[in-house]
Amino acid sequence: MKVDLDGLQSRVAVLPVPASGYRDVVALSGKVYYLRRGSKDDKTKLFFYDLEKQKETELGDVNGFEISADGKKMLVNQERSYAIIDLPTAKIDVKDKLKLSDMSVRLDRKAEWTQMYNECWRQMRDFFFDPHMHGVDWPAVRLKYAALVPYVNHRADLTYIIGEMISELSVGHTYVGGETFRRWSVFSLASWAPSWSVMPPRSTTRLRKF
Repeated sequence: MKVDLDGLQSRVAVLPVPASGYRDVVALSGKVYYLRRGSKDDKTKLFFYDLEKQKETELGDVNGFEISADGKKMLVNQERSYAIIDLPTAKIDVKDKLKLSDMSVRLDRKAEWTQMYNECWRQMRDFFFDPHMHGVDWPAVRLKYAALVPYVNHRADLTYIIGEMISELSVGHTYVGGETFRRWSVFSLASWAPSWSVMPPRSTTRLRKF
């Protein structure tokens, strides 16, 4: 992709839409799709804006969407259900939902964790505010903690290693998260129940019963 910076400011188009919360803005030829949900809205809605007609159209309640590479199809998410439809310009009427109950995914967790580790390291390299990384040899740090990644057996282990790696920068507001933990059964245990008494004249404490 090449961005023509000359006169970029003069080519900015302002859509006459109300103030609200917008996300997932996708521009196609003469069309703009986006999700909108304001502080007073109960649900997120998908909108279509026709640049030629200067007209906004509400397409319905949609939690999320993705447009195909050729710009002809759209994957929509409505109430935890998914459907593939023709690129809409009017109210969406989903009839054929995707059947995902039998869908399974094979994961190579070791390879996944290695990739996650390297991407976290790369993200700090590319977006850390100080190009000199606070004087830290960042490539050496990656190699240092990468030696531990092959021994990771749980997502929480990886989170700990990434946190230790990032802590080498000695900077705040660099958080690590996203791990999922197994839910364990909780059992109530007995607690100690001693009964004490104070003996005069020296206020000696005596265990009466247990």
